[in-house]
Amino acid sequence: MKVTFTIEPSARDGKINGYLMKIESEPAILLKKQVLGRERWIEPSKYREIIGFNDRFQRTLISSLTLLQPVEGPSPISPRGNSPVPVIEWRLVETMPREVETCLREANLCFEHECYVACSIMLRKAMEVAVNKKFLQIEKGGELYDKEGNEQSLSKKWVKLGRFVPDVRKDVEDMKVVKWFGDKGAHDPTMSITPEDLQVIVAPKLKPFLSKLALRG
Repeated sequence: MKVTFTIEPSARDGKINGYLMKIESEPAILLKKQVLGRERWIEPSKYREIIGFNDRFQRTLISSLTLLQPVEGPSPISPRGNSPVPVIEWRLVETMPREVETCLREANLCFEHECYVACSIMLRKAMEVAVNKKFLQIEKGGELYDKEGNEQSLSKKWVKLGRFVPDVRKDVEDMKVVKWFGDKGAHDPTMSITPEDLQVIVAPKLKPFLSKLALRG
């Protein structure tokens, strides 16, 4: 396994008191992505082998430098240890059907890269895709279209869904908020969406709705 590492002076109170060693196992991470078949995101727990290797590598290297006395032992971290908390927890994302999961992953990636308007759009899309998926899973896919074969509006889908899944009836008002942010993000060039809007307003409304749908992965 290949790694890259740097050693730089570590100062305290303006004086150099040792050296700090940093290791990055990027080739291994890229290989792990290929093995797992995931291009954009890997659950941090999947990095345990890489993190464990970093720990062993650092300890071996430190022990080989017999003239130096380590002040602190190795402290390997996840490659995404400094990344923001996802707007939708990955544990929930992983339980969703592929179509919904894709939307939620895109939303989390947008959030991670501070593209909050794009994130709001993907959360709104995830909600509608989940609604459509529920109709299909309960074998009511025909209800998604009117007599002329045109797809029903989202508001009409909500009404019909409430007939088949009574538990989600009271969530319609919350879904209107998710829809409002997504529509504004898509069509209003003056709309500004903050991470707090997504974390405090949108996501807490969407997550219970997705859970109540009880979609099969």
